[in-house]
Amino acid sequence: MTEIEEVLTYLIKNEDSLPSFDGIFGYELYIDLDRKTLTLNNNSDRFVFLGYYIAYQKEELINDLLREIEREKLQREMIEKGLI
Repeated sequence: MTEIEEVLTYLIKNEDSLPSFDGIFGYELYIDLDRKTLTLNNNSDRFVFLGYYIAYQKEELINDLLREIEREKLQREMIEKGLI
């Protein structure tokens, strides 16, 4: 499991601790690998871009996190098989 997979899995398991970005429109969202949280600031090389959001919707965010976990798994498997 990659570090990104671990952090995303942690965020999904602790979805009650996901920050709310209500009232903020049109923002870039990043994963802070060190703090295992989501942030709007990209001020570290340990931040991973998650996506651009028009408005906060918790269900949409959780679905995006689940899709990102699947992408990470697929990429890891392809690397292990020497495909990329």
